[in-house]
Formats: sequence, C-alpha cells, structure tokens
Amino acid sequence: MYKLFVNGNIHTMDSQGCVVEALLVEGDTILEVGDSRTLRERVGNLPTSQVETIDLGGATVVPGLVDSHTHFVSYCSLRLGVDVTTTQTLEEVQEKVRGKAATLQPGQWVLGWGWNKNLWPGGQFPGRKDLDEVTERHPVALRSKDGHALWVNSEALRVAGLDRGATPPPGGDLLRDHRGELQGIFFETAISMIDDAVPPTPVEALKRAVIEGQEEAHALGLTGLVSCEGADALRVFGELNRENALTLRVRMTLPDDSLDAAEALGLSGSFGDDRLRISAVKMFTDGAVGSQTAYLFSPYCGREDGYRGLQVLDRSGLRSRVQRSFALSFPVAIHAIGDAANHEVLDVLEELGAQESGLRNRIEHAQLLLPGDLERFSQLGVIASVQPAHAVADRDVVDEYWGERGRYAYAFRSLLDAGAVVAFGSDLPVDVLDPLVGIRAAVTRRAHPNQSSWYPEERLTALEAVRAYTWGSAYAVNEEDRRGTLAPGMLADLTVLSSDIIAAPMDPCEVVSTVVGGEVVFSRHDK
Repeated sequence: MYKLFVNGNIHTMDSQGCVVEALLVEGDTILEVGDSRTLRERVGNLPTSQVETIDLGGATVVPGLVDSHTHFVSYCSLRLGVDVTTTQTLEEVQEKVRGKAATLQPGQWVLGWGWNKNLWPGGQFPGRKDLDEVTERHPVALRSKDGHALWVNSEALRVAGLDRGATPPPGGDLLRDHRGELQGIFFETAISMIDDAVPPTPVEALKRAVIEGQEEAHALGLTGLVSCEGADALRVFGELNRENALTLRVRMTLPDDSLDAAEALGLSGSFGDDRLRISAVKMFTDGAVGSQTAYLFSPYCGREDGYRGLQVLDRSGLRSRVQRSFALSFPVAIHAIGDAANHEVLDVLEELGAQESGLRNRIEHAQLLLPGDLERFSQLGVIASVQPAHAVADRDVVDEYWGERGRYAYAFRSLLDAGAVVAFGSDLPVDVLDPLVGIRAAVTRRAHPNQSSWYPEERLTALEAVRAYTWGSAYAVNEEDRRGTLAPGMLADLTVLSSDIIAAPMDPCEVVSTVVGGEVVFSRHDK
C-alpha cells in the first residue's frame, strides 16, 4: 500500500535543508521525496486501490517531533491522583488534597505531583502539619514539580514507620523542625523511604491512563519520546506493544538499579524493536535548582552556611556504574543539573573512554555549566539532552539561587557553537509536553511577549530548535539512520502543522495531523 502526500511545505531537515512538495510512502517507510507532479506520475500506473493520496493543502510538514526526556507513565498516572501543578498557594494545594481525600476510603493514599514552593508567598517549604489540617485519615504523598522533593503528612510517616530517628540513605536528606522532628519533606534518594510504603498502582489502570496520554502526545505532534522510568513503566509499555496498542515510538532509559536484572537477562543496548526499545541506563548525580539540591562548585546565593546542594552519587559510585553499563553495551543518560555535577560527569566519561566506546552517551539537563566544559561535550561525543521550556520557567529561581552563574545556565547556543549535539525534551511532568512551547522558548528565551529575553545570546533559530526535536532526538538514541529526517529509506514519521514554524515561529500554529510509520494517528479534522 502506498500513501502519497502532495501539495505540502515539507522540511526534510536533511543537511542541505531541502524543502519539497511531496512524499511517497510505502508501508512504514519513505520511498521518495520531490515535487507533487513527479510523484503523481511515479504512481500513475498503479491501481487506485493501492494508492492513497493525501492533499496537504499547503500545510507545513517536519519530521515527527520526539521528546527526548519524559517521565511519561508517571505523568499519565497523575490522572489517577491529584494534580497540583496549577496551584499558586499552599491553601490551593490543601483544598485539592481535601477534595481528593473526600472521594477515597479511609486509609487510601492521596498521591499527587506538582507543588512548587518557589511560587508561594515567602517561598518556604511546607510541612506535614499543613496536610494534617485537611486529612488525618489518609496518608498523603505529593511530589514537587521538579520531582526532587516529596511532601507527606503525619499519617504517611506512621504508615511508613518513620519517626525522628529516621536516617536518610546516601544522597538523600530529610527536613526537620527546630526540635529535630520530621517536617514531612524528603529530598532525592530519601523519597524511597515513603515510596516503598505506597501500594503499587494496578497495571491495567496504568495502561488505560497511558493510552489517554498517548492520544494527547499525538495531538501535540509527537511521534515518539524517551521515558526515564523503571521496570513498572517498561511492563506497561511492553504489554501495550504486544497488544499493538503502542502507537508512540518509546525509548526507555532504565534506572541504574536495574543493571543486575539486565545482566541476568542478557539484555544489551540493542534490545527492543521500532516501537519500544531500551536506549540507555539512567543515573542521578544531583538534584534540582527549585529544590536547591543541584550540586554546585560554590554555595547557593544567600547561604552563609556554605551549602552547595546534594551529591546524590559520588565519583566512585558513578564511575563503577558507568563502567558496568559500558560492559553491557548500554549508553548512559546521566542526570546533572549543577556545574559541579556536570563537570564530574564529564570527567568520569573522559576517564572511561566515552568517545571511544561508540555509545551515544547523554547528560540529562546539563543546566549549569562551566564555560570550560562546553567544548568537552563535543570532544567526548556526549549529547546534551536539555529542556528549553525550563529556561523560561526557571529564570527567576536561577537568578535568585545561582546569581551571575546563570549566564551559562541552559546554554543552548553555546553548546551548539561548541559542536555539541543537542536533543530537546520537556521533562514531563515537570514542564508541559507541547514541543511547540519548547521551540518558542528556545527561540525567544522568554515566557510571554512582554517579558525581556533572558540571556538572549543563548537563543536558537527556529530551524535549530526544530532540528533538536527531530534529528537531535534521533541521534541521541542512535537512530538518525531511520528517524529525524524525511528522506528515502527513513521511517514515515511526520508532524503536519498549520503554519511554517521554521519561517515564522511566533505565528499562530497548531498540529493538523500526526503520522507514525505512514499511519495517521491524529487528525484535527476528525475532532
């Protein structure tokens, strides 16, 4: 079966930056690109039953957009809990928790995500008593918007068996009040002290939520994503794939605590298929700017105690885990936010011969860099997997906590100019899934038209931003020979837009349709 897409403004995103009118697709693969008349003639002798012609009506087409960093199953599971991402005050969070608790049986957990104390008056961390005010019969556990802190009530502490004698694991911390009592805030690895007490969500419920989330992703023009999650998420994606219900192309970064299981099962970096594949092993070296747990060379602004954040994984531990991943032919995807964390990751990758490994290793976020580390990404073949929407969402927090160091925060232009490969993502649910939001953030470095551009010297062109969501994302998972450009032999993954976001990135634009492997998985005309 052939599909002929004609009368389009099709950006192939190849090295020549070609723009063509038409694409001929056979099965799930692009057969030919060119002008509409030539390709119509190419299929002119075939029976009409074998050719479906799709008139694009002048719409713009780019290679299928791919989000290089999500926590997709976690995001979808929010549909089963309480979403507090839109709250602006502590009182708003309390009301949402109160409302959710009223729908549950006593003893059932209230789970949620999205509180951001940096938006609240005073900017102070909340405590367990704030949640106790709205429910004492339900354990409550709410992750912060950046995912690096967990807020619980007294009932959750009781269920988890935790009191003032609790000791956090290495790489974690607990917030205590002036008497030494647990305040109900857990940082980084200490979050597991609560997570271990939370009953698992039924797989079938997660599958239904992921199907809904997948539809949302396609409506935003996404044909694929990277999911930085563990065995439970892999099981959900795997079952959907076996049921032919997975229409996104999903690449998984497995957590480093899965290395024992991967080795026992004989898994390697090549495990998977075109729909679902393990692409890397994920590691954490530090926290986040919002929770003030990113690991820095110099103290946070205003901290007279010399506090520099949390080192979640020390150099020795990082080195041994990277070395083991390489032995299993797995690339690594290493979370690093602060300048000290990024520098140390680059040091370890250099020591272990990352450039000679032939693996597509990544630093996730790469938010704050030393100027001298910019060129090391290119020298070591390390991909910068970054989130452009963070640059506009975090600007005020960066200015407050990092000060002048923020000049090299979210340094996308500097990275590209230094020769690095940049892949764009959202860090969903930390930020919105919409890639058009990310593209505009990279182009403008501002959240709205009336705002000044934040470090405008780091802005990208729209072409560069789209390329980071297409070719860059494909390169990051070693699939640029099959995805990321529109050329003969490539998978027919397309995002169709109402206007040319490359020529006019700030013009109104919406996704018209999304195509994965030649199949239309979303069409606005069907809505």
